[in-house]
Amino acid sequence: MKKEHFIKSGNKYFKPAALSTSIDYSTLSVEDAYLGPPPSFVDIIAIAAVPEAFTDITQLPYLLATLSKSNDDDCIFFSPWSIIQSPNSSRRSTSVRPSSSVQRFASVRRSSSVRRASSVSMIRRPNSQDEHSASRIAKDGSLRIHTFYRVRVLVLPFELDSLFQDGRIMVPVILSAYCQRFVNAKDESLQKWLDPRALSDPRTLLEQCHFDTAAERESFHSLLRRTLRDVKPIGLDRRGFEIICNEVQLRWVKVGYIKTLASRGGPFPRQQDLNPDGFHLSLPPGRKFSLSHGWVSEMHPCPSGAKLRRLVTQLESVGADDERDGVFLDYCSLPQKSFDHIPEAYFQANNAQEPMQDRTPTERWQFGFAMWEMTRLYAFSECEVIVDPVIDLTEDFSAGESASGLEWASVGMTRPSCGREIFNEALAKALEDRTKASPEATFTPEEWHGFGIENLQAADFVKSGGVSVFGGVSVFAYFQPMFGDWGVINRRPYGERGWCCAEFSVALKNNRIVNLHDPHVQQVLDMRRWPSTVRQYAAMMDDDAVRFTNKGDLAAVLYNFYKMTARLQV
Repeated sequence: MKKEHFIKSGNKYFKPAALSTSIDYSTLSVEDAYLGPPPSFVDIIAIAAVPEAFTDITQLPYLLATLSKSNDDDCIFFSPWSIIQSPNSSRRSTSVRPSSSVQRFASVRRSSSVRRASSVSMIRRPNSQDEHSASRIAKDGSLRIHTFYRVRVLVLPFELDSLFQDGRIMVPVILSAYCQRFVNAKDESLQKWLDPRALSDPRTLLEQCHFDTAAERESFHSLLRRTLRDVKPIGLDRRGFEIICNEVQLRWVKVGYIKTLASRGGPFPRQQDLNPDGFHLSLPPGRKFSLSHGWVSEMHPCPSGAKLRRLVTQLESVGADDERDGVFLDYCSLPQKSFDHIPEAYFQANNAQEPMQDRTPTERWQFGFAMWEMTRLYAFSECEVIVDPVIDLTEDFSAGESASGLEWASVGMTRPSCGREIFNEALAKALEDRTKASPEATFTPEEWHGFGIENLQAADFVKSGGVSVFGGVSVFAYFQPMFGDWGVINRRPYGERGWCCAEFSVALKNNRIVNLHDPHVQQVLDMRRWPSTVRQYAAMMDDDAVRFTNKGDLAAVLYNFYKMTARLQV
């Protein structure tokens, strides 16, 4: 039986001179497309577009720009070019049909039959018994292909009103949003349409969509209901959890190894520098623990090692086994990027290779993939989440933590509990003047030298007056350096960090936190009313009190909360 074509992104069909509506299933050659399931090393990008999109030359540069970072072996899935067409399909039915598998993360082998499933425009009629059989499979199983974890969806921003009001297109888009990733979700023209707050209510959304007949509407509703029944919630999706851990080659650090590193002290190793005997690859044979915590510096989560000592205490309190049980700790479990000027203390403590090597291409892919999937470690029913909201004080750093005076940030109106106070009127006045519109201040090297301050430490602070508040009263604010030996210093509390709030919200919603009784965790719990719906979560993330180091992470965590906590119903 013939299978669908996955068009290689480096082939002739995506060159401007060759792109045309004449492309269809029968015109693609073996050299230009994968027949059947693509190999595991390639990315699959499915195109969502109205049929007229490829007759508009303005869409081609957009598509090419999106594909610019793809390898030539990566592939494109677009129904009119990839699927044997049904003779009864209407022109309007040219919608997304990404190759996918049921239960959100089923294997490629298991989905071989549904990979033939789709019914789209009248490009070519089935002309054999096998092709008629493929067309029948399309009618009953097409939506299941929208749940395959390897597929990413690209929405061409052409005639968006028509695209997102067409029920035949919106049904698969709703499912893709729940199970897959949108390549161009950050495109401002698409954000209104791809907002999880709207997509989480498919019943209301589909009521606003157009179908040709009432029978067609009911048919698509029925297909969506049947597909959703087979899509397990993240918390119960064991098969999906296993596949993701294997795809990213996740390292679960052995509890015994964590105890060794904690007793040694100092900066613990990143994933690439772990002792080969210190972790379980992909999955541990025993219990699975996930640590939710904040990094205190750009280059290392906790150079003093104090975080591991607290973690050991929590692990011992729940009876963790030294050899069989594993811990997900992001710095140790996922491949980390390199830094040119990381302190020598790291290499001495971990006997690591100098200079630090950057991620390999495979590791970059694993890390990028993990960004969208690791939140499931705080939702899966077999994961026990340990929350460590303590942000370690900079004077505990093993490298002594000298600091740069070129950038300063306000740390609030409460005097820091430790560190040296610097009494320098010129610096205090300069900080007051330069932070009237922003909590941060920068100086040139010449300006900093003029203050005459030597041996600046990361824990040092300056008291600056004149910050205006309501009623015209002036109060004092305290400032500390933003950069130290370990890069940017992040003093923001756990409960005000974007990723930390994302992990805590998902874990709390799924009842996975095992140290909720801890006094520090109770303080986080009491900070706010934590969200239980996608809309409440979005409102929390819109709060100025919650910030991301990387602004682009907001879209990822909003989708992650939607996928990890919502249960779609039609």
